[in-house]
Amino acid sequence: MRDKIEGKGKEEVKRESWMLELPGIAKKFGLGARQFSRKGITQVGDRSAWTDSPEAREKRARGEIEEVEEEDSKEYLINKARDEAMDKVTQELKQKRGTETLVDIHEKKMKKKKDKEEPTGRRPFDRDLDLGANKFDEAQRKLMIKKAAQIDSRFSTGAKKFL
Repeated sequence: MRDKIEGKGKEEVKRESWMLELPGIAKKFGLGARQFSRKGITQVGDRSAWTDSPEAREKRARGEIEEVEEEDSKEYLINKARDEAMDKVTQELKQKRGTETLVDIHEKKMKKKKDKEEPTGRRPFDRDLDLGANKFDEAQRKLMIKKAAQIDSRFSTGAKKFL
């Protein structure tokens, strides 16, 4: 009983790491705004102040714990080198292919084709062409006449009296 009162029998409660650390920054797929951000990408910065213990704060103030900025600078240098390499590749492709987009190339081709087909100036009135008369060919015309000849049988009295 005396051990319980003095606290000798108690085990120290230890929390798991997921309780002590901040979760990673979650991406909001489909939940955020439906436009591009006008402000640009926001930097999260140092989030360690949320989980620092008083001892860790003191050590950081004395300079015993190195700051996280070094990791950020390494990542920045890696990203910068990658961006420079990608910029070099894009410059080479622009020199090879040109700066014109595929849509622009297509529009130019269509414009040239249109200029070749249509002569400039007026053309005389053509009834069939301008009014769109006789849009179907001879086979369709014959089929329509054949159906029209049988139209009276549809409305006449049927041969059967009962279903």
